[in-house]
Amino acid sequence: MALVMERSPKAFSEMDEESIRQHFLVQLNGQYEDRQQAKHLTSVGKTDILVRVEGQDIFIAECAFWKGEKYFTEKIETQPT
Repeated sequence: MALVMERSPKAFSEMDEESIRQHFLVQLNGQYEDRQQAKHLTSVGKTDILVRVEGQDIFIAECAFWKGEKYFTEKIETQPT
């Protein structure tokens, strides 16, 4: 999906985070047949995209717009472990 976005940036340039997340979920749904969830609440917080197969988390994603290395580092350092 990231490659699709890179090849067609104009199609995604004005979308907000929620709209872009939905595009990722469409692709995941084709592979995992409704096993993915968006904005899933867990015991340690929430995650933007979670794919579970047979009770196991196999893919977890946090969606955010790139705002530079400092912002990224602050974001991941404040996430619960």
